[in-house]
Amino acid sequence: MRKEPTVAEPVEGVPLILAGNEYLVPALSLAAFRRLGPRLAALESSGDRLAQMGVMGEALHAAMRRNYPELTLEQVEEMFDLRTIEAAFLAVLGQSGVVPHKPGEGTPLGESTGPS
Repeated sequence: MRKEPTVAEPVEGVPLILAGNEYLVPALSLAAFRRLGPRLAALESSGDRLAQMGVMGEALHAAMRRNYPELTLEQVEEMFDLRTIEAAFLAVLGQSGVVPHKPGEGTPLGESTGPS
């Protein structure tokens, strides 16, 4: 069942099926990326899997709130499990242009696409 966005003008995104509902999950906003950026950048070097999943959950929540502002962090965390959170997180970052959806697409975290 498709869960329609609850904002007047939904932000484009990738469809993700979570808890039996299809959600339209957009990229992170600039504000969310600025707020989470340092923690996102530290994900690759962190060996703390629990902390990594916490940051992934916060990023997914920030992205999903753009179309579903009523969702709480706890609700979003309940929609994912250890098997699905990483794929959904990579989809959101790929939408944001930070990591590729597919090999060869997008920009790795921390790498600039602007002029040098």
